[in-house]
Amino acid sequence: MGKKSSFPWKPVLIAAAGLGVLFCCLAVAGGVTAYYMTKNQVAQVEPVKTEKNQPVRPETQSAGEEPTALPAKTAVSKPTAKKPANAVSPTVKPSPEKKAGSVSDGSKSGLTGKQEITDHSIFDDFSSNALNWSQYDDGTYIIVIENEALSMQVKEPDKLDWVDFPVDFIPYEIKFDVKGTSGKQDGTFGVYCQNLNENNFYYVEFDLETSEYVITEVKDDVQIPLTKQNASGQYWQKTNAFKTPSTSVNRIAISCYLDNITLFINDKLVDQVDVKKPLEKTANGAFYVYAYPGAGENGYKVIFDNVEIFQPVQ
Repeated sequence: MGKKSSFPWKPVLIAAAGLGVLFCCLAVAGGVTAYYMTKNQVAQVEPVKTEKNQPVRPETQSAGEEPTALPAKTAVSKPTAKKPANAVSPTVKPSPEKKAGSVSDGSKSGLTGKQEITDHSIFDDFSSNALNWSQYDDGTYIIVIENEALSMQVKEPDKLDWVDFPVDFIPYEIKFDVKGTSGKQDGTFGVYCQNLNENNFYYVEFDLETSEYVITEVKDDVQIPLTKQNASGQYWQKTNAFKTPSTSVNRIAISCYLDNITLFINDKLVDQVDVKKPLEKTANGAFYVYAYPGAGENGYKVIFDNVEIFQPVQ
């Protein structure tokens, strides 16, 4: 029998090995190419910069910083600012010097009408000047008893006049009727109490046009508001206790002690304030009238009547 011929495996194995090496090379080359392409793309992309959100700092006022100045009060129908927002007095109280033009009285012989006087009280219906109120008329400042009432008028704008209470006791309690004249009220009126001197006193002031009031201490020539600030940041307070119109008679009662002041209008309790740094001594008081800077040719005039002033006794 003849020998059987064998399959040529060797050439086939060599060819397969060559193909395997070729595929491996291609795979490596492709991987390297992809790596460098990806790297270049990543290098070309700018990284996004992020930053934490910073809180907005609120604008706050330093504790030691002065508050913003408030605009001066301008009431409806008044041409110019009449009442300051923080310095609450319309004008500095003048020194108590009597002016020329004093009016002779001629009616001091005795009490008339309902007039009364004791060591600690007076009541005056001004049926005469038996209680000896100071009167004068120089054409600008007019304080006279007429029509059985005490008339006070200041004709010059931005001026003030007053009349002291004709008493020898301390006027802790002051009650009176008051009314304005017809037309626009071109000013304010008020009461000085514990009027120690021109730099130390209390005052309660009223505006019949706007139905407002203010209570203030003046100590060493520095004004200290005693009424609270209103919504506008001012110390003038509005009240519905006044009767209207301005020509109506309003009954006002003021209790003025060194450490507290109480205000009644038409028997209604309107305000009660404490004086944290009171004056050191008691003193007399006075009525006063102030004409606004924009007052007309007749200035401002009010009429007082049925004045009751007394010092409580134990």
